[in-house]
Amino acid sequence: MDGHYGFQAAWMDWLMGTEFPDWQRAFERVRTGKPLKSLKERC
Repeated sequence: MDGHYGFQAAWMDWLMGTEFPDWQRAFERVRTGKPLKSLKERC
């Protein structure tokens, strides 16, 4: 794992500089029932 340690701790990722730039798009995609196929997949 090289960053973004959890949707529930997004503020910590922001604070520590570990958030992925596309995490909000990924979250929305998963929330609407379209899962990511790989942990390395980008949105």
